[in-house]
Amino acid sequence: MKIIKLLLIICMLTTLAGCVSESTNIPKQETSSAVIPMKEFCSTHNLEVENYAGGYLFTRQGVRLQLFPGLNYLRYNGKTIRITDTPFVSSGELFLPLSLIKSLPDSFSPREQAVSSIFVLLDPGHGGEDTGAISGKAYEKDIVLDIARRVQQRLSRAGIASQLTRDADYFITLDERSKIANRHPGAIFVSIHANAETTGNVEGIETFYLTSKISDRQRAEWASDAYDFNTANGSLDPKLELIAAERMSHGARDDSKALAQFVQKTLINNLGEASRGVKQENFSVLRESFFGPAILIETGFVTHAQSRQKLLNYAYRQRMADSIANGILQFIQSKN
Repeated sequence: MKIIKLLLIICMLTTLAGCVSESTNIPKQETSSAVIPMKEFCSTHNLEVENYAGGYLFTRQGVRLQLFPGLNYLRYNGKTIRITDTPFVSSGELFLPLSLIKSLPDSFSPREQAVSSIFVLLDPGHGGEDTGAISGKAYEKDIVLDIARRVQQRLSRAGIASQLTRDADYFITLDERSKIANRHPGAIFVSIHANAETTGNVEGIETFYLTSKISDRQRAEWASDAYDFNTANGSLDPKLELIAAERMSHGARDDSKALAQFVQKTLINNLGEASRGVKQENFSVLRESFFGPAILIETGFVTHAQSRQKLLNYAYRQRMADSIANGILQFIQSKN
């Protein structure tokens, strides 16, 4: 009996040891939102990547960066740099801690310099008593607010000033959202939503800009009726005011299309979701945001089971936010 008991104890200890070993092999960074997937890292910094000497070699003109999963150092242009948080591989994909990227020399991120003339207005849809789409535990108003906050954090790291139309769970009218945008002429306006439909079978991401059925002239008339085009010497002549508003409306529409294309492409490439395309629509926040590029993103369907589970996952929302921000940054870079 003593031998049997001893054998049972040994088996139990062996099993426990196996459990401990399995849990400690999971990189702690996998449970953190402060990481960026390799694809997004390459997209943000315009890098090429290849497998090299048991690690990864990232290159662009004048840059040579070597990373090794699990190792606490990297090589940057021939120089060895110690790091605190290590890159790791999960489900076949390399993830890089943001702390690692911040430890790189300033010369590594030329695209991350501050652009003081650029301002982005992030518009999380719904809020307060207006919940937006609901399915199970998924509330649109909460999902899009979290995504918008994460986009703002990513833009801030890139030196881009931004503001949220709502920064907590309260209601704000569509009219007020547009008015906030129009207080910042030339600002990039990005409205963030989650989708819903009745069958539960529809999935995918889509991005909208204003329909061409509303003319630049019509929008100019609305804008000039709602806002004074003041100059240092007083108000413009009404005819000149209308011409100015029409030109701004036309430029904003062209920029809106380009912005929508950048953001949609980045979302699909980084997330691997079904693309429902770049579309035109007569949404109020697009129609009445007169003076800068304006788009509306439907980040996924809360009524689709798999999409809902993804949108409820904070790590996925971080990837979603990083993709939106990277699309915005690519648009800004194209304008520069």
